[in-house]
Amino acid sequence: MYSVTLVNLPTSSLRKPAEHSGIASLHAYLFSKGIDVAIIDAYANNIDIEECWLLLKQRIDRHPRMIVGFSPFVTSVNELITLGERIKNNFPDVLIIVGGHFATFHKEYLLREYLWLDAVVVGEGECSLYEYTVSPSSNIPGVLKRNTPFIPRPRIRNLDILPYQTRYLPPEKLKDEPLSLVTSKGCYAACTFCSIPTFYRNNTGSAQSVRSVDHLMSEIKALIQLYQKNSFKIVDDNFFRITDKNDQFLVDLVAEIKKLGIDLIFRLSARPNDLTESRVKLLKEMGTNVVAIGGESAHEDSLVLFNKRLTVADSKRAARVLKKYGITPLMNFITFDPILDIDGLKLNLEFIKEHMTFCVFHRINSHLWLRSTDPILQRLVDLGLVTGDINSFPYVSYSYKHPEVFLIKKYFDYYCAQNMRDYYAVVETLMAPNEPPTDKTWKKYHEFMIQDTKMLEQLIKRCEEGTLKETDIITKELFDDLRLFV
Repeated sequence: MYSVTLVNLPTSSLRKPAEHSGIASLHAYLFSKGIDVAIIDAYANNIDIEECWLLLKQRIDRHPRMIVGFSPFVTSVNELITLGERIKNNFPDVLIIVGGHFATFHKEYLLREYLWLDAVVVGEGECSLYEYTVSPSSNIPGVLKRNTPFIPRPRIRNLDILPYQTRYLPPEKLKDEPLSLVTSKGCYAACTFCSIPTFYRNNTGSAQSVRSVDHLMSEIKALIQLYQKNSFKIVDDNFFRITDKNDQFLVDLVAEIKKLGIDLIFRLSARPNDLTESRVKLLKEMGTNVVAIGGESAHEDSLVLFNKRLTVADSKRAARVLKKYGITPLMNFITFDPILDIDGLKLNLEFIKEHMTFCVFHRINSHLWLRSTDPILQRLVDLGLVTGDINSFPYVSYSYKHPEVFLIKKYFDYYCAQNMRDYYAVVETLMAPNEPPTDKTWKKYHEFMIQDTKMLEQLIKRCEEGTLKETDIITKELFDDLRLFV
């Protein structure tokens, strides 16, 4: 029997370290099956690549019959390559496998380009990784290997059969962070820019899989006792279930939470069209204080391109009803997209200004990231906007239908890069707070937003006046010459 080491790679990020729920679920499932399994979370523990390598070597020395599993992000590809090569060069009999969204989308490329890689877990991973651990030479459903026909694996429909995710980070490491919870996996929608439907289409079965209230509440009670914490971040792709027509799950969950007799705090994600007043009232009763919603754009044509199946009015209504019940909307927004013209950019800016007093935004220089597996790719090909190889790795390059919008974006990106870390140091505490944010934190956030919107307004004006210089690279001198102010 093989031992397994699961690795969350070291990488640079502006975000606070948190539990990796995917790796934690894999660990719990393997452990429940009697597999010797360990986690090295280099990111959460602020471990650099050399220390990560040392820990890996020590574990492989103790357990030579080893499978090393990586869950890479696009920001940690270089670290993946470095460690993969080192492992194979020093321990040629160790098996290396990757999984998760990034690996699933680029499975053929990774196996073709990196001979040290033995296999890719495609889509949902618990059962696939376990069966590979037991018999790596077999043709396992859900695992792609070279020169082996791929067999899709059906999704786990009832998440109650899975053990609770392993809590591998000590309480002191999570003192400023809410605990992660999974109540469902997947989303019923089909937004063309989103990786979630594409990821789960690699498994056969329904769009969403779910947990029961009883199973979820048992975990919540155990976590309260273990960590003495009352704040939770529900990391579902979409909290609301298309099969729950009468909201029975939410009604029953609220009732069970009230029986605890303590106040809980939740942060979760939902589509704007799911946020009816009756549902938001229940969310407030269960202790929800932040809801991330995918408004994405105030430009109706962009919403059609994204296949959002909602309108700008839906996003505005959802934000207002959340505000009414004292819940902070975290507005996911794509300020710049490839079909946007100046008027569309102005609509996005006005939407941001209208909502920034009570909504939290990621930095508003946000733009569309295009992967070769995204459904939106074909739409952009049809529009003649894709400029590179449609199979390029990790992203596909594209142009803007209106070059002046891209020019504004380049200048605005330069401006935002100067204080991005400072911005997220403030905004992180608003996105998933352990307790209500202070007035001081909100004031600092609003100062950032006022500065950002003023800068974007000025850049739009300068572009319309024809005073923004075309350039490949924005320099400090070039930016300073504009004599902009905030």
